[in-house]
Amino acid sequence: MKYKLLFPALLLFSTMALAQKNTLSVEAQLATLGDVTFQTNGNEKGLSASSIGTAKSVLTQWEGETGIKIITLKTAIGKEIPPLTLNVPSQYDTYFQASQSNISLLNLKGYIEGNTSKGNIVANQVNANVRLSTQKGSIGIENSTVNGDIYTQSGDINLTDVNGKYSLVANNGHISANFTASFFDSKQDELFIFGLSKGDITAASADGGVSLEVAQGNLTILKTKSVAEAVVATQGNIRLENVSGQIRAITAKGSIFVQTFPDIATATQPIWIEANEGDVTLIVPKALAGYLVIDVTQTTNLSQKFVIESVVGEGNKSLEDIKTSDGKLIGRSYRSRQMLGTAMARRIVIKVRNGNLYIKTL
Repeated sequence: MKYKLLFPALLLFSTMALAQKNTLSVEAQLATLGDVTFQTNGNEKGLSASSIGTAKSVLTQWEGETGIKIITLKTAIGKEIPPLTLNVPSQYDTYFQASQSNISLLNLKGYIEGNTSKGNIVANQVNANVRLSTQKGSIGIENSTVNGDIYTQSGDINLTDVNGKYSLVANNGHISANFTASFFDSKQDELFIFGLSKGDITAASADGGVSLEVAQGNLTILKTKSVAEAVVATQGNIRLENVSGQIRAITAKGSIFVQTFPDIATATQPIWIEANEGDVTLIVPKALAGYLVIDVTQTTNLSQKFVIESVVGEGNKSLEDIKTSDGKLIGRSYRSRQMLGTAMARRIVIKVRNGNLYIKTL
């Protein structure tokens, strides 16, 4: 099987130019201090009944041909007020501009565009094209389908069970994307492919298998018996727990941990593990079968040998010195090719450069 770099084609695109917008919208310009929730509640629109009293002498609201508009009165700019709720019908788009407010988006559809200068944005049960940004604050999205751009200048972006095609940028923060068992319930035996330019990704309980890729960040795959692929292009660690089937883990700089299911012993799918500048720990059944290829090289920290500890095949081994003709130590290496168990076409390849190798049994 051929493998190719995935993440350039998976991320960093914008779909906003193609977004179909509604003719009606709820638009809010909020220069007050306080939390604001945009939600869908049937056909109700604009300030909720409970918020009208709070907004009196602070905000003004009117309805025109294009929908609901809400702005902050000049005399109330910078004033701290209790939380507000704004209703957005499902056939309306949502626009907001906030100065110092935490924004919640609940059960919205259509198109959402909004920015807050200082404050967090959270979204749940949203199905929309989006353009969301904050200068100082974090963005969190859960249980949603979004397409578009998500940006924070100073803050984190955290996604949980989010479908769609989106660009994530956190200039001075951290990005994480988590996919739980609930997310994969509807995907059945479909292979899940996802990538980021920078950030951490975790996927759990995907029956159809998982293929993850990141330029810089950590990758975790938990519990899959089909495909477990994880590639880090520049720097980051990989952790695969309770996996079997086809396994592929490669990091340009970082460590790899792989714990397999017992049924991996007699499986026929290939295993490829490759790490640079980090350790590899592989936990497998005692009866592991296949053609085992091990290549370990050391070119740094030559004052101390990296170690090979293995309970399968030839067992513990020592790296052999590589010296110049005048006896100068320039590196160490170990190479092994051996058949484990009965003859099988399945290859098990382990390559480690400048790291320790530990092969243990379940």
